[in-house]
Amino acid sequence: MTDARDVIKRIRKVGKLVEEPPTDPVGVFIDEWNKRKLWERDKIIKRDQNFKLMKAGKDRQLEAIHAERERQEEIRSQRLDNLAKARKVLKKKRSTK
Repeated sequence: MTDARDVIKRIRKVGKLVEEPPTDPVGVFIDEWNKRKLWERDKIIKRDQNFKLMKAGKDRQLEAIHAERERQEEIRSQRLDNLAKARKVLKKKRSTK
């Protein structure tokens, strides 16, 4: 009967449960402390990376805003020049009549 069970275990690939060796509490504490330390370090690194990306994005956004303001100012000055020219022409036409 045990041979049949062994065959079934081999077919199902079921092995015997292996008991974990007892661990010392100091080693467990050190492992957890190292994990926390690495996690904090990674958190700080990730925060710094996110801050740099945010700052770069904000700089690009400010540059775009300044470029748009300059473009609008240029359009505004061009319109004022055209308006001044149109007023001069209109003034000449009214004065000649």
